[in-house]
Amino acid sequence: MSTIPTPEHLPSETHHANGLYSLVSTHPPFIFTAGITPRRDGELIAQGMAEVDISPEEMEYLAHFTAKRLIQVLTQHGFNTIRPLMLHVYVASQPHQQNHSRYADACSKVLVDHYKHQPARVAVGVASLPGNAPIEISLIAVNEVDA
Repeated sequence: MSTIPTPEHLPSETHHANGLYSLVSTHPPFIFTAGITPRRDGELIAQGMAEVDISPEEMEYLAHFTAKRLIQVLTQHGFNTIRPLMLHVYVASQPHQQNHSRYADACSKVLVDHYKHQPARVAVGVASLPGNAPIEISLIAVNEVDA
């Protein structure tokens, strides 16, 4: 079992892309985010596969943490009033694992609690993610100010 830090709240930090891409791209009124992984100060707080290296409970926490980071990224880019449309959740997992929706639900709950709107969603199991991240999420939303 991994040792994942569990802060009382997500620390405020400035988020940066880890490569040649933008964290947020827009085509008004639409907002598209890059893939967001569970990072603190630019470093992954956990690595590995769901239910192999990381327990289901820890995966739920990582999903929650990552969704909070997504909100921080949007806020950092000036998007405070949005309506989430489509959430993509990618889970590093083995072919027989079937809890993808459990982790996607944890992400959805954070977004619904914050934005008061439930997006459509896809949850996909993948063999690997960048940096050996256990989860990666992205969002398509509408900027309510421009809509």
